[in-house]
Amino acid sequence: MLGCHVNFSLLVVMLATLLMAPALARAESPTDPVLKSLVQDDQGRACQLALAAAQSGELGDEFFVGTCLETGTGMPQDFAQAASWFRVAMKGEDHLAQAHLGQLMVQGLVEGGAQEGTRLAKEAAEYGGPEAEMIYGRLLWRQRQPTEEAVRWLKRSVASNYPGGAYELSRFYASQGDQKQADQWQAKAKDMETARGSFADAVAFAYSGKTRESAREVYNRGYRILAGQEQGTIDQAVELVRNAAYQQVKEAEAQLGLMYLHGAGMPQDTIEATYWFRRAALHGSPDAKRLLEDALTSPQAK
Repeated sequence: MLGCHVNFSLLVVMLATLLMAPALARAESPTDPVLKSLVQDDQGRACQLALAAAQSGELGDEFFVGTCLETGTGMPQDFAQAASWFRVAMKGEDHLAQAHLGQLMVQGLVEGGAQEGTRLAKEAAEYGGPEAEMIYGRLLWRQRQPTEEAVRWLKRSVASNYPGGAYELSRFYASQGDQKQADQWQAKAKDMETARGSFADAVAFAYSGKTRESAREVYNRGYRILAGQEQGTIDQAVELVRNAAYQQVKEAEAQLGLMYLHGAGMPQDTIEATYWFRRAALHGSPDAKRLLEDALTSPQAK
């Protein structure tokens, strides 16, 4: 059985993202009590308020409540109840809730079994999202699955600027006896946390409405460079497209897949191309299915 230990710094990073989408359904301003508690860096009270709201029938915070119960934040730790709330969240297509439920199954903390838990986590990771990618990568290496695949998923998480992925890579390399790489990833995780600023700043920015708009503009700039409509280098375009793709802009995901498929501005990698086309398809890209078929039938895929 795998342990379920959550580093507090990782919990802070995790909680900073949990309410970004769900609570917007009912919280338009900082007067929302759950959001206000988060901005005040009082995660325990935020969890208690969210649970009370969810129990009274308010929709939107089910995943957050599940995570509070999973970690024992603001309430006693209860894995069965956490799983129950994750299942409710999954009805609203919350893929991160699915990853957390899969993790609990693999760890043997709730019923379901390791095989089904791994399937759920993989499906969630393929949809996208740095925490889901980190969870799946962690499950792979802790189940002694192919380490190359585990590292690939963890590095995808880090590329989305998620410190948890870097912390997990540090643990992975330490388990392999490579302390040099372990220390490097530990330092990177701390640098990433510093760069993100305070917890309150992260929550406030998430609710500012700028995140998705900024990501789309980042992609548009990268595309204009690629199309010769704006000055810039191929390296700059790659970085812009990659950043937007990791923020789930479907056009950027499809574009990044094309660049991996043809080796444009980066090493050719059919595995990565397939991954990004699948993500774009899941997010509604009309061209992604055809592009995915092209990637799977390319000479490099055979």
